[in-house]
Amino acid sequence: MSLVSCGLVVYKVVYKAKIIPKYTSEKKINKFFKKQAATQDNLVFLSDSAFVQKIEEPGWGFEGWKLYNDIGQRLRMEIDSLACFGNVEGFFRDFKIENTLSDSSQNLSLEFFNNQKLQNSSLSSQLDHNSDYKYDYTLVLYWSKWRGRFSERILDLEKLFVLNNPELRIRVIKVNMDFRDDMKDTWIDKMDIWSREVTRKKNDKDEANGLN
Repeated sequence: MSLVSCGLVVYKVVYKAKIIPKYTSEKKINKFFKKQAATQDNLVFLSDSAFVQKIEEPGWGFEGWKLYNDIGQRLRMEIDSLACFGNVEGFFRDFKIENTLSDSSQNLSLEFFNNQKLQNSSLSSQLDHNSDYKYDYTLVLYWSKWRGRFSERILDLEKLFVLNNPELRIRVIKVNMDFRDDMKDTWIDKMDIWSREVTRKKNDKDEANGLN
């Protein structure tokens, strides 16, 4: 069980997320993606090195999103808290540029997947920073099959943002963060990853409650 700001939830039952993540096949990942995603394009599978680089970033979480404007600067909510998913849904449903802050230190051109080899090489041209001007916004979604309903809701953000802003040119890039079969032969320790994820969430909760 996990105590979060949105209430007491039974993690496994309510959110259908595995307590201990399992390695899964790319076929199963694709099946989950096709069932949940609003569109079937722009799915990125990270190489093992890019995966490790991403999860070693400070404050990393397995379900998340990032929004960028047409010059590659990251936008975030004025009240930048993802503790309750309702804040995110409201933000995308009522999206307005005046409701955001521009973080010039976070630029799309600096994102890890622009500088790392992708398994889906056909996507490389779409990630070219020089093409950003073709879009008003770029939404990057991070998800994984083993996160269950957490990831279902993350993928739902695409529908909220795109369908509620039909006048905008929006590019969506969906980055899969699963433990694939081919990672069994790497030094990636899924138990260690999971332990650090639990610790991060506990620290975030303590900080939100003023315990740190």
